[in-house]
Amino acid sequence: MSIFGQSKYAKRGKSTVLNPLPRQGARAAVRPGHFMVLAAFVILVAAMTRESGRQPLNIDDIDERVRLGEDIVAPFFFESEDIGKSEEARAAAAAAVPDYYRVDPRKVEERVTALGKRIGQLRAWRPAVERAVLDGLLQSTSAEEAEAVMDAAAAAVAQEAAASAEWRGQAEAAALAPWLRPDAASLPQRVFAPQSGEGGAPENAPRAVIELTGERETGIVFSYGDRLSELARITLRHLLEQGVRFGAANSDSEAQLLRAVSTSTGASQPKEMLLSELPDWDQVLEIHNQWLRDEARLRVLDTEDASAWAKLLDNALIMAHLEAADVIRPDQDAAISARQRAREAVEPVMRDI
Repeated sequence: MSIFGQSKYAKRGKSTVLNPLPRQGARAAVRPGHFMVLAAFVILVAAMTRESGRQPLNIDDIDERVRLGEDIVAPFFFESEDIGKSEEARAAAAAAVPDYYRVDPRKVEERVTALGKRIGQLRAWRPAVERAVLDGLLQSTSAEEAEAVMDAAAAAVAQEAAASAEWRGQAEAAALAPWLRPDAASLPQRVFAPQSGEGGAPENAPRAVIELTGERETGIVFSYGDRLSELARITLRHLLEQGVRFGAANSDSEAQLLRAVSTSTGASQPKEMLLSELPDWDQVLEIHNQWLRDEARLRVLDTEDASAWAKLLDNALIMAHLEAADVIRPDQDAAISARQRAREAVEPVMRDI
């Protein structure tokens, strides 16, 4: 059809016109909504970035006199350490730790040194013993045994030594004589006068000594006294190191003695013991009896009797006992350490909050 005529749609009662205006109107209706979203975003950003006018709270500004009108109680409890009661418990635990004592090695060595000086004083009498023995042998006869003459001479010098200023009241002569006894094997040989049948004298009549032969350049030997000296020193040191009580027992029933257990002591001896139970001299000799016997047997010569160790030990102990004294001292370091451990072992005392 021509543009001036009707279209095919007109026949059906419809009219269709192409017009872009409705689409432009719809786009214009959406623009106010976008503007509102943008405006809200700008307001939110401004509110978040705006600096507050409030001042920060200072602890000094709080008035402690102002209290709430009512308590605020949480619906549960929790535990907190009670500092005061915990300290009381720790102090009580530390106070319950006893005092500690220890053998003072310095004092032990002082006693051993004093024993050495005492033995040295006794050795100073050896030249007198040698002179007495030689004189006794020269004045003896064939009816006397040389060893008996020697023992008599040594006993006489021991008597003189016991009466001297160094030993008066310290030891009896009988206790000093073994320390001054020479070795019989070191004595010179006696030469007797020939047998004389004149005057009807019997053939077995005692003959006088005309001279001594076979004297050593070093003189008479005192090896027995040297063995006694060695045994006395080692015995005194060992017994004092184990702990010996002198005088009355310690009144502190809880005080502990710390002991240095050596290989010679044996595992049967405790490292700690009550100071009040410390043995005295006689008791410690009984406790260490086997050790003492073994040490004495080591110093017995093959030429001596098997039981010679008993006399050797007895003589050594007499001299060692003269210098035995208290060597126990308080051990402050051990006590402080033990009390600190006791404090640390106490659990904190807790309380409900």
